[in-house]
Amino acid sequence: MRRVGFIGGTVAALATTSLGANAAVPRLGTHATLAALLAAYPTAEPGDVVQYELGFGAQYDKQIGFGEEHDRDGRLAYVETQVGNGDHACNPNTLKKVYLRRQHFADVFTPYPTLVYVARSSNMMTRWGDGLGAAATPLLLLDAKTLYDPRPLRVLAVGHERVTVGHASLATTRIAARYADASNEQLHTVELWLSPQVPLALVRMEGSARGLDPFTLSLYTYGSRFTTALAMSLDTVRLLTGKSGDVPVLPQ
Repeated sequence: MRRVGFIGGTVAALATTSLGANAAVPRLGTHATLAALLAAYPTAEPGDVVQYELGFGAQYDKQIGFGEEHDRDGRLAYVETQVGNGDHACNPNTLKKVYLRRQHFADVFTPYPTLVYVARSSNMMTRWGDGLGAAATPLLLLDAKTLYDPRPLRVLAVGHERVTVGHASLATTRIAARYADASNEQLHTVELWLSPQVPLALVRMEGSARGLDPFTLSLYTYGSRFTTALAMSLDTVRLLTGKSGDVPVLPQ
């Protein structure tokens, strides 16, 4: 779903009915999963990139880029990530490129079925999960399994706030919600700040879970000109890493 189309469709809906509540603004008392709360927002497109600061207590940075390539398998969508130590600088030696088993990107709270994982550190590269099919480990964009909770939560408050990201002031929808029950290390309360102006829509997030430090997430930069830092096709990666996916030494 394209962001321009989303905005235009929302304006049209509001103009045609006094009840034409923006589909991205749930009513109070609504029960929905985290993924469902983002269902009306646009997902990422090839070339999009976001950088988040996130974590439970200890914060770290994560860059998430979205791309596609074409080889003998046809069109392949991939997600490429790097992480850093919380100073808004990601380390290229943490690069991970994950090819997906589908050609489109989902929201940030939906696990991505994977085709193959590729990692690079300095002049070393490895590949794993290739050929496992549905048994391959799914990709969680926000890493922590606690955030991928299938239980429905109840919307307690909805409002609108402006959030500054870099030099941009974004109009966001703020949603506060709570799970009816939560055992140890399950999410209990959640607040989301969402905007169709950014890839994945998620601008800020705060959450509490019993037995864990509070979770926080802040978007600090985003764009639509992402290019891969591992500029070789999956065919080439497979050739270099061999049948076993053992780590080779890449040429300097």
